[in-house]
Amino acid sequence: NQGVITSPQGQVLLAAGTSVSLIDSAGPELSVTLTANGNRAVNLGTVTAAGGRIDMFGAIIEQAGVLRADSSTVDAAGNIILKATQSTTVSGQISATNSVGSGGKVQVLGDQVSLTSTARIDVSGVGAGGTALIGGDYQGKNTAVQNATLTTIAAGATIKADALDNGNGGRVIVWSDDKTVFDGFISARGGVNRGDGGFVETSGHNRLLLDGSVDTRAPRGKIGNWLLDPASYCFE
Repeated sequence: NQGVITSPQGQVLLAAGTSVSLIDSAGPELSVTLTANGNRAVNLGTVTAAGGRIDMFGAIIEQAGVLRADSSTVDAAGNIILKATQSTTVSGQISATNSVGSGGKVQVLGDQVSLTSTARIDVSGVGAGGTALIGGDYQGKNTAVQNATLTTIAAGATIKADALDNGNGGRVIVWSDDKTVFDGFISARGGVNRGDGGFVETSGHNRLLLDGSVDTRAPRGKIGNWLLDPASYCFE
């Protein structure tokens, strides 16, 4: 995609592979199978699904443009999933913020996950921060979420899951089954008027190289947690 795709409160899917089957959950007996020579899903343009869902699937995923599923209602939160069998690289913007309620959810998954220096992920919300899963879920224990073997977040990359007014900071997980390199910046701050700081985990099951920074402060609440594993240090 090099252009503009818009689906307000809907769903946008960019998929690539030698064979992709699309099944409607409302009618699982019906499916459509697409065949192609390529296996690389690339977004250089802008995809917008306000309050909806954006998915990118493929062997190789490159997100260099803008993915935006921002919401402006309390009962709707955007959901963005990037999932690759090989590598996922983010050098652009991913946003699932909420100007009224809680921030949405972003998952960046693959065997090798990389956020370059220009990557920006934001799941902040006025009511509460959302959730960002990079390379896996908490301690890699959620079998429903694919775990990376290598996760790299470069210096300059930012992930935000802040509560912008009243509410608690969100949840950010950076995980790999082998090696994690974290040199970026993560923020999961509590609301400026009320709320506790959020939770951040930066973990590598075997190796963790850390030169980045985390902010889980709460101006008017309890400071949040930052868990580093395998060292298992927790700052409160």
